Amino acid sequence: MTRVNLFLFCVLSGLSQSAQTWAQDMGDELRNGFIRRFYHGSFIIGNGLYIDGGEYVVKIGDKNQQAVLNQTIAIDLSQSFSTNASSNGGDIAMTFIDKGQCPNFNDVVFWEDPSNGVAYAFGGGLSLAPSAVGGSPPSEALWKFTQDSGSLGGSWNQVFSSSNMGWQNVRRSTNGLSGSGASGGFFLGGLYNNLSSPEAQSDLDFPSQGMEIFNYSTQSLSYLPAYNYSSTGTGVAGGLAYVPTWGSAGLVVALGGQVAIDENAWDGGSYRSLGNISVFDPASGSWYAQMASGDIPSNRSKFCTVGARGGDNSTYEIFVYGGRYGPDPLGQNPDSDLIAVNKMLDEVYVLSIPAFQWFKANYTSEDLRMRHNCHAIGRQMISVGGFNQAHPAIDNALPIYENSTYWLAINDKDKYAQGIKVFDLTSLQWADQWVHTTPSYDLPTVVQQFYSNRKSKYPDSWSDSKLQSIFEKTSTKTSTSPSPSPSGKGKDSGSHDHAGLIAGCIVGGVLILALIVAITWCISGRRTPTGQGFFRTSDAVGISRHVAYNHGGQPSTELEGLDRTIHEVDVPPAELGSKVELRHELPRTELPRELPG
Repeated sequence: MTRVNLFLFCVLSGLSQSAQTWAQDMGDELRNGFIRRFYHGSFIIGNGLYIDGGEYVVKIGDKNQQAVLNQTIAIDLSQSFSTNASSNGGDIAMTFIDKGQCPNFNDVVFWEDPSNGVAYAFGGGLSLAPSAVGGSPPSEALWKFTQDSGSLGGSWNQVFSSSNMGWQNVRRSTNGLSGSGASGGFFLGGLYNNLSSPEAQSDLDFPSQGMEIFNYSTQSLSYLPAYNYSSTGTGVAGGLAYVPTWGSAGLVVALGGQVAIDENAWDGGSYRSLGNISVFDPASGSWYAQMASGDIPSNRSKFCTVGARGGDNSTYEIFVYGGRYGPDPLGQNPDSDLIAVNKMLDEVYVLSIPAFQWFKANYTSEDLRMRHNCHAIGRQMISVGGFNQAHPAIDNALPIYENSTYWLAINDKDKYAQGIKVFDLTSLQWADQWVHTTPSYDLPTVVQQFYSNRKSKYPDSWSDSKLQSIFEKTSTKTSTSPSPSPSGKGKDSGSHDHAGLIAGCIVGGVLILALIVAITWCISGRRTPTGQGFFRTSDAVGISRHVAYNHGGQPSTELEGLDRTIHEVDVPPAELGSKVELRHELPRTELPRELPG
């Protein structure tokens, strides 16, 4: 945590109430005094949008106050509502749910299992808001929210803790790439420190390596190294989408974000190009790469992603919204060019699979978001919270703790009610209301036209013949699966009736890969680097952690993300299979710690 931000929180601590007092009667404050919501997580079950964790800025009296809310908010999606804050007047109905012993975290992620009416909370770290400063993070654990039958209410219960088999070596992390599908949840990389994990002794951020996979059916956690995703096996603040249409267990697509240059430290990392799509096959535990075409987005992180399956199930679209580029936050005196670059990131892009073609939505930019969450229901995308750090109103007359893009951004009143925005995934335009009678998703016109002018739905050139085989051998699911709806049926835009099969494939694939990795490790005689502790085993499946090294003793680099600056959009992608030289695109300055990363 930087000295400036520490000073900021110390100064504010004298102005804010305690979080406990704040949470006792939040209804009026949130309805009438809501300013911003950020660092939160959210999930959808049935007719409910649930918002949990994070921080708020709320106006109480004549002062803005920053604090946490130790309750889960539920919003009824079976009712239509306006998203315009100026005309809404706080009409969005909210239910406040007690969390019991469930901890309140920033940057927590949720794995949705709508068929069973539950969501799992994974990762997260303690808040640095004035009302929450102090204490140590609790032991690593997995918590589950179960929705009450026939209502928006629910309860939180602990599923596993660090004392359980398979969880003993898990370090709670933030800022990983997270997604979930019909069979389970996925968490790739992330960062940890002493705000997130009791095992960490430092307030500096350290990269987490590999991918954690939670199987809904077996209620077990598995670990796989990710050296074929990046040379350091790390990933930070990118997007992850589960695609059910291809592969015996579906596929997981990783987009953008950053990777650590040094697997033992986090120094800002290097950006991964959104032109190089990483694909993980849960059935085999293998990573593949495919170069994308079209209107490729510039480098970014901390954006949100949602997915939707085309009407005939022959395509799957992944939508990317917002994000940021550069240090986070931008700091007290950010470069004007950096502010200009971030202003341009108020964009929605569409990646259509199987062509791996990017399209950009055509709308007027006016409301940049980062650190927000998104969900797809039918043809509507809900964006929850976030803020715009590309704030130009720097006033040198202000005290230093108020003269920063971060301070200005979190105190900038959200123009959308409760920070909720709605985007039409078919028309590719923003709407001013949530419509509960949402129609099913259909391909945007620009995507329809693209495929209608092609003889094949596949890319002109495959980057990996094995990935090509997965797509071409998979019989397209042509059953009339319902589009996602507020009722939760088909919510993840890719759920279908093969969850059991997928779960079995994932377990089988993980066990096979575990055996291969373990044998390879024994033959090679690799030793744990002194003092690093990276070579741990997951008791759940017996997988050696962080041992995917080639014979030269270096991490495997079969799949490397293309690293390029935001201005190098015409640079051809790196050849797949080659070792890409990772470089800093920004100075190696310590990032201000805003929890964390």
